[in-house]
Amino acid sequence: MSARFRLDGGPANTDPRTADFISASRSIVRRWVCGVLVVGPLFASPAPAEVYCLTAANTHISFEIRRLGIRFIDADFHDVQGHFTADPGGRGSELDLLVQTGSVDAHAAGWTERLRSPQWLDTGRYPRMTYRSSRIEFEGRTRALVQGELSLHGVTRPLTFLMTEVECRGPAPPTPGFCRFLAHAQIRRSDFGLAHAIWQGGDIVDVILRGG
Repeated sequence: MSARFRLDGGPANTDPRTADFISASRSIVRRWVCGVLVVGPLFASPAPAEVYCLTAANTHISFEIRRLGIRFIDADFHDVQGHFTADPGGRGSELDLLVQTGSVDAHAAGWTERLRSPQWLDTGRYPRMTYRSSRIEFEGRTRALVQGELSLHGVTRPLTFLMTEVECRGPAPPTPGFCRFLAHAQIRRSDFGLAHAIWQGGDIVDVILRGG
């Protein structure tokens, strides 16, 4: 079963331009609900699944670089916001992330400063990193392939996450809803114009996204 970002959820025979507008409106409303975007049509049809707001309190983003199989450096980002909609049986799944690159933390002052410098992430020039899904395909209810685009260091490239351990439950007052998941991906630093010599850890970066 597949779920897609920005698909027509309207009635049959809807004009394609109207369908695109309805779908885009739904996505805008979801980001508005989570505080990522505050402008957009508020009269779109209800979302087909619960929207889970992602924040630094419930979402952990980290990366690890290995050199010759040995950990070279790992770090976390502490300023995260976005939304995740899990709809295993339908077409409403989405993943949207906005990360402030200056929040990177290597848990060592020297390394943290280095990661923020122009030699690495250049957070002064590129203060934000974003990810937006284009298609999410569920395998059952706990595993999904998330396809989308990552914008980093002024470059946008396709990036696919393998998401596992998905468990999402809507609110049941007085208990709030929650959504747990674990997602892994790999990027090449060279694809984003980042230094990637062997003495800087090499080209491959493991990205880990954990919700809940």
